[in-house]
Amino acid sequence: LGCLVIALAIIPSGIQGGYDTILDPVFGTSTEVSTNLHNVDAACMATPWLFGLGFSLTFSALFAKVWRIRKIFMNAQNFQRVEVQPKDVLKIMVGVLGVEIIVLL
Repeated sequence: LGCLVIALAIIPSGIQGGYDTILDPVFGTSTEVSTNLHNVDAACMATPWLFGLGFSLTFSALFAKVWRIRKIFMNAQNFQRVEVQPKDVLKIMVGVLGVEIIVLL
């Protein structure tokens, strides 16, 4: 899912737009005129959000799996049975995504 979100970051990068200028023939000053600046600005902001959230989602899932396996094997050395709940793994993912959202804001 995270890799799909990262791949979706390509789509807003393809939105093109620019600042058109009109030159005043009398005074020689240029005036910026654009019709799609709002769309270009939104696409420009969507790219880091999609890439950052996709990256965090992918690597938080990988980190949570490694943490889970480490916890199981560390308790196996002491011959203790441990049960890792999905909520334990979800806490890690939500924490990493929360930090990423704070950074992006």
